[in-house]
Amino acid sequence: MRLLWFGLVVLVQLPNLISAACDGKQFACKNGHGCVATSQHCDHVIDCDDGSDEFDCNYPCRSPHMKPCRDGHCIAMYFFCDRDNDCGDWSDELNCTGLLPGSRMNCPSNTFHCEGQVCIPQNWVCDGMEDCSDARDELH
Repeated sequence: MRLLWFGLVVLVQLPNLISAACDGKQFACKNGHGCVATSQHCDHVIDCDDGSDEFDCNYPCRSPHMKPCRDGHCIAMYFFCDRDNDCGDWSDELNCTGLLPGSRMNCPSNTFHCEGQVCIPQNWVCDGMEDCSDARDELH
């Protein structure tokens, strides 16, 4: 009876121990549960069930309103210097001018002041893209 129980435990756990064997034209998912075509690696679509086909990708920022973090992923420019860790490694908070919490930033005359301490270029106002966190740049 003990041997039969051990055999059932091995059979039940066996699928979790099997890892995918990928050929040279495939990307192996990090958790070992599958392969995807190399064209699906870093294509902005999660294909692996653990999302590993989109890890460590160096995406170019496709919008002039975006800026790369140190690791290469892009976030909206208004997330830089907002005192929040939006990049995950604090690289969006490096080299910021020191303003006291609650103080108002004086934006240069050729820029638009968003809520908080964010200034955006004037030509970003009413351009169809929300650059301020409250979308005030598109309300004018």
